[in-house]
Amino acid sequence: PDSISPKRNELYLQTLFLPNSVNGYGTQNCKLDEKYLCPPSPDLSVEDQVHLSIKSSLHNLQTNYIDAVLVYNFHYELQKYEDTLEAWKVLERYVDRGIIRHLGVVSVHYKEYLIKLHEDTRIKPAIIQNRFHLNSGYDMDLRPIIKGLGMENQLFWILSGSSGER
Repeated sequence: PDSISPKRNELYLQTLFLPNSVNGYGTQNCKLDEKYLCPPSPDLSVEDQVHLSIKSSLHNLQTNYIDAVLVYNFHYELQKYEDTLEAWKVLERYVDRGIIRHLGVVSVHYKEYLIKLHEDTRIKPAIIQNRFHLNSGYDMDLRPIIKGLGMENQLFWILSGSSGER
């Protein structure tokens, strides 16, 4: 019944932008009408990938706005910084239009990268989501920078992944 369905403003919806250049990861969730190709062509520009990703997320989440979109960086080794910055600038336009409320990043464990992204963007990263793991020193060196930049720190794999065991 409608009386128990939460209102949209009672939900926090967060999703990821994953470029298709990262081995097609995440494209299995791309759902749109027949007019749009899903999964996207590997030849799509970064800008077109962002537009398709946001359109797909709005469709899948059945909403007209998203609280946060995080750019998945895969430790930035498989994705060029320039591509991340290009995607970010397209996402900033969605923030300007009220379609996205906050932007963030996933799997950034290098302070230089985070500081550079903060300096190079008009709309600053509000969220960082990193794996809580011994291999990254639990991001102890990064935490003061995250706090200093005013970012929220979301951790994942807190219970099962922090020791590397399952």
